[in-house]
Amino acid sequence: MVRCSVSWASMNGLGGKAGISGPSSSICKDLIDEINADSTRGRLPPTQFTQSTVSMHFYDSIVVFERGVYPDKRSIITGNPQTY
Repeated sequence: MVRCSVSWASMNGLGGKAGISGPSSSICKDLIDEINADSTRGRLPPTQFTQSTVSMHFYDSIVVFERGVYPDKRSIITGNPQTY
């Protein structure tokens, strides 16, 4: 079961995450960085959002957040390791 509860008011600082303001596209770009914090090799610290959001989906005039937890979040490297 997927539960989704996002409102325009929460995205504009009227009950959402403190300190977020600006165009929704700018907010979403920041959240994309935040959701991928585990893959930044320490450049961005993981947050509660990082740990509780599985994915973000973008549609015409709407953004959907899939909430949940990855049981084992890791990078998988394939191919010849000598080329990395």
